[in-house]
Amino acid sequence: MSDDKGEDDKIIAVHVDDPQFADYRDIREVPRHTLAELKRFFLDYKVLEKKQVSIEALQGHAEAENVILAAIALYQREAEALRSGSEAKAR
Repeated sequence: MSDDKGEDDKIIAVHVDDPQFADYRDIREVPRHTLAELKRFFLDYKVLEKKQVSIEALQGHAEAENVILAAIALYQREAEALRSGSEAKAR
């Protein structure tokens, strides 16, 4: 999704032992109404911040894994700077 600050990936996940979703392996398997509810949630929670958002097409687990791996790599590259910044704020 994107808003006035740019793109912002959202990962939809469920607990592996949740029987309601135990048989789903990809977002394409989730009922259309459930997907509509998820989209509505992301649209509505930004309304409270008085922001307009757009939601692109929902993507599957492979794309979600790529986003997560990219986030981990970014964190590993920036971890020291992030730690130093939080230590400075704590003082």
